[in-house]
Amino acid sequence: MALEDLVWERIRYRFTPDDGKAPAIEGIESIGEVLRRPVVHVLGQTEYMAGSRAAIRVMVSDVNGHVPLRGSLRVELVGADGYARALFSGTLNRRGTVEASFRLPQGFTGKYALKFLVNTPVGSTEETEPVEIKDKASILLTTEKPVYQPGQRCTCGRWRWSRRIITRMRRGS
Repeated sequence: MALEDLVWERIRYRFTPDDGKAPAIEGIESIGEVLRRPVVHVLGQTEYMAGSRAAIRVMVSDVNGHVPLRGSLRVELVGADGYARALFSGTLNRRGTVEASFRLPQGFTGKYALKFLVNTPVGSTEETEPVEIKDKASILLTTEKPVYQPGQRCTCGRWRWSRRIITRMRRGS
């Protein structure tokens, strides 16, 4: 039986002392409450820019007591064809968290999935989050002064960010 199915089962127990003087201890418990297993929480965006740096906070704890778990984390970018590309590999700190920083690959655009593979002393688990990678450019216009009078010459600097390329152009108007 798979672990996913096992957690829904119940266990009935009864402990009777040998001397017969003490009362028997009995009960019914959910196996899901008895088993320790990790749960993954991911804090991150759903849209990213191709070729840019990204950071995601990953937290891992015990499903029942929410006790932080130590272990290792691997983050993969999975395409529609099932091909997985490793983006990050690291260890969880004593609080069960890690900031997974990585650079998204150039030229990868569209819908993908981020797959989080976690190994802890109480078990392994994986979490998959859908993301979209877009190819965008940003433009920032700057001026020499904050306020200009009518008729004054305005000199603007234009900065263009497109993946790794940063260019600056000066233009008078």
